[in-house]
Amino acid sequence: MKENINSNDYKERLTNFSHEFDLGLFLHIVRKSVLWLVFLGVVSVAAAYLYLRYTPEVFEAQTTLQLGEDDSANRVLNVNQFVGDNSIEAKVELIRSKLLIERTLAQIPVEISYSAKGEILTNDHYILSPYRIELDTLKNNRVLNKPLLLEFNEDLSFNLTVLNKTYPGLQVNEYIDLEEMRFRLVVINEEDVRALMNEYELFFRINNMQTLPGKFTRGLEVRVLNNTAKTIQIRFKDHNPYLARDFVTALSNEFIRFDLENRQRSDENILAFIDAQIDTVFEKLRTSEVMLNAYKQENKINDLKGISGVYLDRLNDI
Repeated sequence: MKENINSNDYKERLTNFSHEFDLGLFLHIVRKSVLWLVFLGVVSVAAAYLYLRYTPEVFEAQTTLQLGEDDSANRVLNVNQFVGDNSIEAKVELIRSKLLIERTLAQIPVEISYSAKGEILTNDHYILSPYRIELDTLKNNRVLNKPLLLEFNEDLSFNLTVLNKTYPGLQVNEYIDLEEMRFRLVVINEEDVRALMNEYELFFRINNMQTLPGKFTRGLEVRVLNNTAKTIQIRFKDHNPYLARDFVTALSNEFIRFDLENRQRSDENILAFIDAQIDTVFEKLRTSEVMLNAYKQENKINDLKGISGVYLDRLNDI
């Protein structure tokens, strides 16, 4: 009964819709709205283009490490106390650690960052910069992580703005002694410098090496790829592809170097332990020898090989 009522209601709604629907009115509404639809489509396409055109690209570099170890010393000598935690999870945490990242950053040229600011985007030049800053002495730590504006002149002299103070007419390839620092600017490619100075606002930063690891930690991902195969994947994302590549490569090499250093220290500790045990055993043997000689003299025994036979004969008699 209930199904029949629902069926009748559905048929009645369809009948009402067919009577009430006005095709002409519908087409009129579509004609009125078509401009808005086209406008929304154009705006969407333009927004997508601007986003893709002016959003900095993010590049990712990755590498895979396979951990392999043959701890013969531990199996033979049972010297676990001299060897650290060698689990794969411990290796992952070591790669993520600030200590290893600091050691890695010391291997790549990130002490000074070179940038070019356009109308919208700012490009990090890293190793592609046509000039290089050679920092001799830093006198004021306030300049760390601050953009130091650089403006080249036609004769390739330059003006430098440091902490809202401008030093004009400085010469390239010469050491310059300012209140904040002593440095030298070396031009690597004059043609590229002239091309950049007319199109971009150039600046560089002297990075604080104590806080810089935090920036690299945010873009770093380390995970266990396969626990059975003991493989670890290292991934790093950055806007500069060369920096991403160099950081991942340097981090992998530094991890291997650090692991070898730990193994060397472990081997040295094991050898020191063996030497100490040899000395201890030698002292015990010498003490036993002295006690044995004293026993022989006290009991007037010349041949120790016959002692066991004498005792056995006595036991048999008893």
